[in-house]
Amino acid sequence: MPRRPVEEPWYAGGLRFRCTACGQCCTGEPGHVWVEEAEIARMARALGLSRRAFEDRYVRRVGARLSLREQPGGDCVMLAEGRCRVYEAKPRPCSTFPFWEGALRSEREWAATKVRCEGIDQGDWYSRAEIERIAAGDAAPLLERHRRPPEQPVVSRFKDGRPFPEAAPTRAPYPRSPAARRDRRSAS
Repeated sequence: MPRRPVEEPWYAGGLRFRCTACGQCCTGEPGHVWVEEAEIARMARALGLSRRAFEDRYVRRVGARLSLREQPGGDCVMLAEGRCRVYEAKPRPCSTFPFWEGALRSEREWAATKVRCEGIDQGDWYSRAEIERIAAGDAAPLLERHRRPPEQPVVSRFKDGRPFPEAAPTRAPYPRSPAARRDRRSAS
């Protein structure tokens, strides 16, 4: 029987993304930001709290899993005055956004995620291999690029259209797009 050719993913030619720290993905409808014990400890250190105090204040148990709590209205509990309080210690779901399975499913899903994420299609270019590495949970390519200026200019739709400064972002991307919410629900 002849082999069917393996179809390339729609993003095989690569994608551009750069977090603008707009905070839009940190707000919106309730969902889950799944966290692990090591991430809890890292976030606790970032806030100068014991792991136990951080967990009591900011984490909830959902079945057998742990999730960050939310503020009334659904905003992430780590979002304060429009900034992520633990950006440098953010958990994996935040570090790998927007390269999630749901957003990468199709160009249509990517475009739906772009409505809430102004950094999509701007800034740094990621190869297919890097995209799939990030989607598998390894945020290293994203984190490494965010330590330096963007490869291409990034313009903010949520900050009066001003160009994004060369400095690293100060807020974390908590996914709140329709595609991301579906991913978070299916992960539970």
